[in-house]
Amino acid sequence: ISLSIGPLVGAGLISLVGPLGPELLAVVLTVLNAAYVLLVLPETLPPSGKAQGVCEHVRSPAETMGPLLQHPALRMVGGVVFFVNVAEQGLVSLLISYLQRHLGFGPMDIGIFALALGIMMAGSQAFLLPILLKRFETRTVVVAVSAVNALHTMLYGLVREKWQVFCVLVLA
Repeated sequence: ISLSIGPLVGAGLISLVGPLGPELLAVVLTVLNAAYVLLVLPETLPPSGKAQGVCEHVRSPAETMGPLLQHPALRMVGGVVFFVNVAEQGLVSLLISYLQRHLGFGPMDIGIFALALGIMMAGSQAFLLPILLKRFETRTVVVAVSAVNALHTMLYGLVREKWQVFCVLVLA
């Protein structure tokens, strides 16, 4: 959800504070995160400040990933997921640039679009995808979703007005 709300908050900060608004918020959040790590996180507390028995079963992310990466099938799935995500983020970046240059989207327009896109994606993954996976084979769903995404991307290239972008968003 933060990936959907973040651009909208950033656009609002730019409108209210100016171009440095998102950077100032990032500085405040970074200071708060650092304070949490230094003052609260059990791994960073001195031995006298740690509660006994807390987080004994929690392993570091590196320790958790090791066994997963040793399994060939999981390495393959992890690689596919990584490259699909990189490709999708590249498409989103290009789409944002296209909307700014060709349709005159400003920061608030981009924020609203990103919020709507995130809500649509979360909704389809939470509600539509489980229904499709129950009725069809996984491979069929993956191919169909890829085809719909390709059509969806093509339709963005055909729009000529701002409002049409949101119609395409709802269609996909």
